[in-house]
Amino acid sequence: MKKSPFLGFLVGLVSFSAFAGNTPNISNLTQAEADSIAKNFANAIVFRSIEPPSSNGKIWGFGVGVGVDMTSAGGVNGVLRAHGGQDISVLPAADIIATLQGPFGISGEVGFLPKTSVNGFSFKRTAFNAKWTFTDVLLREHTPFDAAIRVGFGKNEFSYAQTINGVADTISFDSKAMRAELGMSRKFVIFEPYIGLGFLKTSSTLANTASVSLYNFQQSDSYDYSKSSFLFNVGAEVRLIFITVGAQVEWAFGETTTSAKLGLKF
Repeated sequence: MKKSPFLGFLVGLVSFSAFAGNTPNISNLTQAEADSIAKNFANAIVFRSIEPPSSNGKIWGFGVGVGVDMTSAGGVNGVLRAHGGQDISVLPAADIIATLQGPFGISGEVGFLPKTSVNGFSFKRTAFNAKWTFTDVLLREHTPFDAAIRVGFGKNEFSYAQTINGVADTISFDSKAMRAELGMSRKFVIFEPYIGLGFLKTSSTLANTASVSLYNFQQSDSYDYSKSSFLFNVGAEVRLIFITVGAQVEWAFGETTTSAKLGLKF
């Protein structure tokens, strides 16, 4: 099996295409075009909890919110123009996010988007992060900041129908992403800025049902992709009693992802 950068392209375009009514009818991709799409869209399938490293409560806590990601389009517009598509500025994604805080600084973060069908597109996301705010246990009385280790795993399922040279085709794929990072933050009454540094790895499988190849450099109807990158992010959360507003900017795979979240914490 070879790499499948086209799958990231499909994930990123799902929201744009569904609402604009512009199905991305792409075929005959060159290796250079496929590589450009892979670098650009790897970020679009990654779950970001938009949570600071600190614990939500001394022992127990619960939070729920809605997060939105916007990943820069980078070099993909050249591919879109070459294949008669429309330029786009960002690649959108969204999650319903829930967090559960437990003792010893250990918490879980869940992101999901139930199976949704819009204009022939079908999309589903599920992801989970485990976070340990180790300063709650090891250094509570000796540091002015909070620090946490976060590891996570996410899965995306996507399919849509297109027609290539008069042949009806259904595109489907599974994609997975793993992340690990170290984050640090400092609380200032209602405002908490933070930074994070870590590692991302994505893998996926793209398949189509028609006897038509999506690429001009291989004929298989199934195509695998795997890629990794360092990540760096900066963000902040504002908390007013139960209401929280979060914002984050993350850099990975040579692209920038801007995220925002509105939620409640108890």
